[in-house]
Amino acid sequence: AETRHNPSGWGDGVVSGRLAWYSRPSARQTRIIAVEYVGSSSDSVPFQITISDALSGVRGYTGSRLSGGRRVIARGERRLMMPGISRYLGWGIAGFADAGQIWASNVPFGTSAFRSSVGVSVLAAVPRASRSFARVDIGYPLVADRNAKGFDIRVAFRATN
Repeated sequence: AETRHNPSGWGDGVVSGRLAWYSRPSARQTRIIAVEYVGSSSDSVPFQITISDALSGVRGYTGSRLSGGRRVIARGERRLMMPGISRYLGWGIAGFADAGQIWASNVPFGTSAFRSSVGVSVLAAVPRASRSFARVDIGYPLVADRNAKGFDIRVAFRATN
């Protein structure tokens, strides 16, 4: 959470957070359930939070123009580690579901709406035991959005120390 002190008092507040639960039903499987929230109230700076954000939005909605002042997204994912291709490359597949709600709040032209999607992912790590990995997500929107392009393909790399 962060807020700023302006000449007129405290304002321009931003709050974000993530709550996640990881479980391992077997040595090759991981289940992840997460809830992410972001909200803002601005008195002096225009802002918007989108449902289609490439890093943290609902997968499957690239191109959507929905924006507002608050957003919550619930995610579920089940990963399956596959046999390594070599001693250097580890890979896996995953199925996921995202559901997000956005509220207009005090954003000009903001919208309140719900969106959800399902999809599959391919994950790869080099070397095999690395916690850093790349992923390709293919998401499909379950709620129609005239600006979303249908199937959504996102590529991401996550580096961890």
